[in-house]
Order: sequence, then structure tokens, then C-alpha cells
Amino acid sequence: MNFASLFDLIDAQLKTNSQLAGSHSSEADDERVWMRDAVAARVTPSGTTGIAVALLSGERVVHERIFAASPLSVTRIVRTITEHLTGYIN
Repeated sequence: MNFASLFDLIDAQLKTNSQLAGSHSSEADDERVWMRDAVAARVTPSGTTGIAVALLSGERVVHERIFAASPLSVTRIVRTITEHLTGYIN
């Protein structure tokens, strides 16, 4: 599965997540960014077999994690982004 397809799967789950009401996203060639208030999550390819998820507060990266570029990673990526954007209140 290519990066665009994986990113589409991630976006689809994030768009339907009721916890993320009020958030918005942007898309560039090899990057997806989800934002809510002053926090954001940037999703990019990492090499040829990984997906990098950078969690940001303002303009500063506070944590970055690499996941396998696999449909099996989508749920974990979505959970990581959701927890960051909701302030870990869940």
C-alpha cells in the first residue's frame, strides 16, 4: 500500500472522530497536518517503509514517532494523533 492510500485511511478515521470536533487539516504533496487550537500533528513518510508522526505545540516538535507504513499501523497513528489533539483528556 502506498503512502497516499495510508494517509487517506488515517484522514478518514480522523475526520469521523467525534473527539476531534473543531479541528482542521491541511494537505501537501507528502504531508498531512491536523490542527486543533495551538497543537498539531504532522504525518509524513519516513524513508520507504515508515510513517513519521510529529506532535507539535505551537511551532515546536514535542515528540516524534515512526510507525511502519502498513494498514496495521493506522489505528495506532490515529490514537496517537487524537490523544495529542485532545490534550490526553480521554
